[in-house]
Amino acid sequence: MLTKSRLFWGQQASRSILRGGVSKSSSSSSSFSSSSLNAAANAGGGKTAAAFKGDDIFTPCDQFLHRHMGSQGADKQAMLTRLGFSSLDELVGATVPKQIRLPKPLSMEKPMSESEALLTLKKMMGKNQVKKSFIGVGYYETITPPVIQRNILENPGWYTAYTPYQAEISQGRLQSLLNYQTMVADLTGMAMSNASLLDESTAAAEAMAMAWSMGGQKQERNKVFVDSRCHPQNIALIQTRGKVIGVNVIVGNAETVDFSQNDFCGAVAQYPDTYGRLSDWSGFTKKAHDHGVLTISCTDLLASVLAKPVGEMGFDIAVGSSQRFGVPMGFGGPHAAFLATTTEYSRKMPGRIIGVSIDSRGLPALEWRCRHANNTFAETRPRPTFARPRLCLRTWRPCMVFITGRMVSKTLRIASTK
Repeated sequence: MLTKSRLFWGQQASRSILRGGVSKSSSSSSSFSSSSLNAAANAGGGKTAAAFKGDDIFTPCDQFLHRHMGSQGADKQAMLTRLGFSSLDELVGATVPKQIRLPKPLSMEKPMSESEALLTLKKMMGKNQVKKSFIGVGYYETITPPVIQRNILENPGWYTAYTPYQAEISQGRLQSLLNYQTMVADLTGMAMSNASLLDESTAAAEAMAMAWSMGGQKQERNKVFVDSRCHPQNIALIQTRGKVIGVNVIVGNAETVDFSQNDFCGAVAQYPDTYGRLSDWSGFTKKAHDHGVLTISCTDLLASVLAKPVGEMGFDIAVGSSQRFGVPMGFGGPHAAFLATTTEYSRKMPGRIIGVSIDSRGLPALEWRCRHANNTFAETRPRPTFARPRLCLRTWRPCMVFITGRMVSKTLRIASTK
């Protein structure tokens, strides 16, 4: 699709070329006059005559280079002059050590235009066979409202945006993240939530490390219990993280586990479990708390719309995935996860947290803080996050606003009868 600027540039280029005419070079190859090309460039693209040589008139103009290479022309030269260099090669030579520079050009295929790349990707994706999915275990097909898919999921203004480094100019995104935190806290029955982690498995591992840092590390409790009915990927990642930090992960039956030896720092359960069963874990959490064990629930947000929230059953930490709310499968994810907890343990919660503050004018404003797992203080510097979970969050939040809680509840009740 031609944008107005490209169409305008093409019209101006055509008119300038027709006015300037074509001159024959000594080698009998045709080339456009510099004056006509420069006039066309100045009219709409900034491309000089040097960029067009010989038969380059048919070179595709929808190149990625012009949109992703930053400042060019006079702006680039002005910055180089300010830094005391005459060229980019000279700048790189002065800043990048010679021993890590590649002495020869990269062996790469011929670059494609945007339209060519899209066509190639479309052919590759056409080989996929989309069939009915019955995988379950935390991955489910969803319905993404078309208005959300087109305006957010397929909108580069959303899927290319990075971490909001400057809160002053990111109030809209921070408000959207605050909505996410509030909704997760409401559905889980917890006091507060962070603004996403990578996926449910890593969130479960973070919660396990969080429990160990608060109890096990200081009190020499080096065991974490995991119910065997948890999703297999959650169990596997908790075991992997446990090996790294020195935690002994015990997988077994929640009804028969014995906490009386006071050697457990945490206990993990799945709600609903990997077989889809809903259980009341109130007795389990009480038994764990009687022996100083923190309880963690890997929960399903969509089920929490109708089922009893895990916070009301006494769990200290709730983790899970927000994929159920309109986020496509995406060939397995990852999907944006959450970690919610009580106020008592909020200072140990990993990830970024959006909060309401007051600006210099005394008006309400949003800001964010970030914490790595096991840190004892909040960090004010931004923490890089993965692109796909951020995009999932941007799909999830407006999707919930769009369909409203009443529609979700009605849909679930209809589905439960089938």
